[in-house]
Amino acid sequence: FLYFIGMELHDHATFSEKVRGAFDELDQHRQRGITKEEWSIGMKKLRIEVMSTDYTVTDLFDKLDLNRDGLLSFSEFQRFAELYPTMLDSIYYRSKDYWTDIQQLESIDKAKSELAALQDREDDSITALREAQRHKDSQEQKVHVAENLIIERRAEEEAAQRSLKHAEEATSMGRQAVTAKAEDVVRLREEEREWESRVIECQRSVEQLVDTLKHHDADVAASEERLRSIERMLIEQKREVEARIQARDHVQYEVLTCQGREQAAHSQLVEAQMLVQNAIHLSQQAEADVAAMMDAERAAAAKLSFATGEVLKAQAAKDAEYREFQNCKEREIQRATIVESARAATEAHLNAIRTLEQRNVEFNHHRRSVEGEEAPLLDQEALLREQRDSLEERENKLRSDVHVFTSHTGRSPATSPRVGHKYATAVPVPSMPVASPSPSHVLSPPYARAQRAEPIHLSSTPFNLAAHNLSVAVAAAAASASSYRDSSTSSFSPSRLRATALAASRHHY
Repeated sequence: FLYFIGMELHDHATFSEKVRGAFDELDQHRQRGITKEEWSIGMKKLRIEVMSTDYTVTDLFDKLDLNRDGLLSFSEFQRFAELYPTMLDSIYYRSKDYWTDIQQLESIDKAKSELAALQDREDDSITALREAQRHKDSQEQKVHVAENLIIERRAEEEAAQRSLKHAEEATSMGRQAVTAKAEDVVRLREEEREWESRVIECQRSVEQLVDTLKHHDADVAASEERLRSIERMLIEQKREVEARIQARDHVQYEVLTCQGREQAAHSQLVEAQMLVQNAIHLSQQAEADVAAMMDAERAAAAKLSFATGEVLKAQAAKDAEYREFQNCKEREIQRATIVESARAATEAHLNAIRTLEQRNVEFNHHRRSVEGEEAPLLDQEALLREQRDSLEERENKLRSDVHVFTSHTGRSPATSPRVGHKYATAVPVPSMPVASPSPSHVLSPPYARAQRAEPIHLSSTPFNLAAHNLSVAVAAAAASASSYRDSSTSSFSPSRLRATALAASRHHY
């Protein structure tokens, strides 16, 4: 609640607004009155002291508490404001400065908490960036592995292609060999048939020669019979027998020769049959080799198809890993942008905090400087108020003595009433010039204060004229203090103002 009261205080307040604002500021418990404790706490909080008099701010409370109920009512506070306008200004504007300082400190604390949140966000962004970088590096490694796998698969595919090519060439050569072997088998079978026909011819020739030999043997036997029976014809038949024996020997020779040719032909037939069997075996072996080569070719084709499929899978996996790698790079760039943004926001917020702290330091330095130069004015006002009270006491004593004297001598008393009486003559004090507030303050102008001169009612007695002079001095001091607060420079001289006020205070002598 006090914070909002501080927010309600503004620079160009009227006298009544200052009274109400200062009263509400000191009335912390909202009981429509200021206790001595609240008075002391408020004055201590605002650092208001009276050093040049014999009484303190607590004694001032007792002096202002007219009904002695321990509570300073609003009417009593209004009387205090009329008697001590400079102190009223000090309470009002120091309260405003106090709450401005509190607001600045709260703004700094809020900015620091926001800075902590921004720093946490920056740390989270850095962590996310590092995670994205690790993910990108891992994905890049996966891409390299996929590329190496593609290279291996392509090498296997090329090897399978070479194997298939070799298998196709071997199959073609095997087929050519099978064809050649089949041609050899056909040729050898023709040769076998030719040798078989030769063997048959030889056998026929042998049979014919054997038959011939048998006929010749029969003829020889008949000739021998005829030789034995016809001994006489031996001589005539001897040559014929010899001729027939020679013919028989020749036939026997031809039989032996035919038998040799038959055996040779038979050997050639057996060899040809063996060659045919060997050729058939080689043909079967070649066909088996061709079948094996075709199986190898089909296996090589299957391996090539598998290798091609593996290459396509590896290429697809590599493409997927590369797309994921690109996504990781984009995420890394986004994370880096977020980190840079967070760092820029943190740096900007940190600079804003430094600016706020610097402004708060300058504000408090200016505030303490103003309070330090305001203190003599408060002391001077209190001193002048004591002097005025002393003059009023002396005036009252003089009136009492005059009343006793007139009563004793029988003279009629003077008709001028005392100050503050309802028939008192009103002598207004002209308003002091007030400097207009300067709009060029760096901070919010907490010291632009308006001072309104209040009329002071005085009587025409010498003591009242002295009191009037003191009132003029107090008003001049208050106006000078307000003018100093309104100015944007520090050209104010407390010693000059103090000398002016003292000169005014001595004027009654």
